[in-house]
Amino acid sequence: MKKMMLFKAAILCVVMMAFGLSLTACGDDETVTEVVANDRQTINMTYSVSLSDNWYKYFNIEVTYTGAGAVQSETLDMDWKMNFSIPAANEPDEYVFSVVAKPKAGVELDPEVESYELPVNISAEVSAVKADGSADDSYGFYKSDNGSKTLSAASMAEYIKEEHSIFSFSEKVEE
Repeated sequence: MKKMMLFKAAILCVVMMAFGLSLTACGDDETVTEVVANDRQTINMTYSVSLSDNWYKYFNIEVTYTGAGAVQSETLDMDWKMNFSIPAANEPDEYVFSVVAKPKAGVELDPEVESYELPVNISAEVSAVKADGSADDSYGFYKSDNGSKTLSAASMAEYIKEEHSIFSFSEKVEE
């Protein structure tokens, strides 16, 4: 019986030594650094249209732009700005932005006015933000048109009979 007790005690000692050695292997002496990817996280889009009153008085102004998930269209009756953000995972295949002036029916020119100013200030900007909040300088674009034209009353009478593309662009996303 003594031999059996000694045998059990020896087995218990071996098991305790193995357990003790395994605990020392779990020490805190190793530093594990977690690598966090700083990938593109958010895409920001800003579209802006600023036109003179003459544009809105004589034309229906239609904008078409890449929005959250699809191409969207709106008819404007005053200056307009649209800002929104989408997750980078939902990035569109192509960005589009156009501003078209379509003649309004039944609108007469003022006989007292000799010339008409038609200034435009239109812009589109797309940018991206990384996971750490910094700007992704490798992504995005800025397109704009700032200018003005002056038309005589006779030229304006002809000008308001036709549709005009004031601003238009499309930009495919490179993969």
